[in-house]
Amino acid sequence: MEQKNECLEVFKQVAMRQNALLVPMSSVEVYSQEPLRFMHRQNIYRLSSKAVYQCENAALALEVSYYLNDYLITNEHRQKGLQAIWKGRFEVLRDEPLFIIDGAHNVAGIQALLKSLDDQQPVTFLFSALKDKNFEEMLSLLKQRSDDVRVTLFENKRAFQKQDIHEAVRFYDDYR
Repeated sequence: MEQKNECLEVFKQVAMRQNALLVPMSSVEVYSQEPLRFMHRQNIYRLSSKAVYQCENAALALEVSYYLNDYLITNEHRQKGLQAIWKGRFEVLRDEPLFIIDGAHNVAGIQALLKSLDDQQPVTFLFSALKDKNFEEMLSLLKQRSDDVRVTLFENKRAFQKQDIHEAVRFYDDYR
């Protein structure tokens, strides 16, 4: 659900050129977090994920399902479809101690991740990024939530290399 006006304008222009329907989405109301439930079109849906940001993604998928009239999709089908597990998206690998992986790969993704975390629970972040991402801002957001942020590397020609990371984190005294 795009919120940037300049992006919405592009969507509107493309929809008009393609003679396509552009359906506005209303905001999603999170009903509860344990288990994660949200309201869409006066129905309450449950997600297997604990990521609050997935409610908007699910609402978008639900909205599309209403336009697929030829497929006779029921609310039961919709609920069953929402139980899919998205590997690497706020995926809980272990409950004790809690171990979550999330592929947040840009500033908006980091912000969404942080909204889904319990503010009272201590957290350690293991973080890396691609060179074309705003590494410093993402790292800064993580550091606002935890003093224990560990920067790591991975093999990819687009990924930050050790010398890039040292330059990017120069303003953090406790970089590990």
